[in-house]
Amino acid sequence: IGEIITRGFSFNKTPYPLIAINQKDSYYSRVFTLSHELAHIALKSSGICESSRTLIKNVSEIEKLSNQIAINVLIPEKEFSQEFSRLQLINQNISTIVKTLSNTFKLSYSAILIKLLNEKKINDDEFNKNFFGLGKESGQKKKGSGGDYYRNYISENSLNYMNMISSALNSDFITFKDAVNYLGENFSNSSNILKRIEDKNVILV
Repeated sequence: IGEIITRGFSFNKTPYPLIAINQKDSYYSRVFTLSHELAHIALKSSGICESSRTLIKNVSEIEKLSNQIAINVLIPEKEFSQEFSRLQLINQNISTIVKTLSNTFKLSYSAILIKLLNEKKINDDEFNKNFFGLGKESGQKKKGSGGDYYRNYISENSLNYMNMISSALNSDFITFKDAVNYLGENFSNSSNILKRIEDKNVILV
């Protein structure tokens, strides 16, 4: 997990589907991730909401559709178009416009960019320049260095999120390979991280 790996995931399992959100992500990104994962459940599919920069390189049709549903649910069409047109009149800088729209509609920078591209309000060049040049979105924290690697990893990410992964694994809800993908670590590190969680050998300060 962490700042640019996994933002959330969903399991469409009857009768109790599950959605988990990375609490270390920015507030605006978490709102979009929740809506995105709810779309997965409505479409009777499961999914991992990874870093937008990772997903955009190889996006499946179900991910595209989940993104579109989330954006349509969260952004009122008329107000969005009016605000975009107003901002265009006073500022031609796409990055500034997107940041303003992000704050106005309480959604991540990347979600606003995707909507603008889908509606052909920006072209591919403008999208790529701004999308792949993204810095960290608000609310995300830097990873520390030194000391106990696994303790640092756990303290810098969402303990609740990792507890949910551990619980799902122990209940045979997911496979160990799934857990590795959700943690964003290799097999060895993931095994050690999960052992720390299961042993409750975690002290956070």
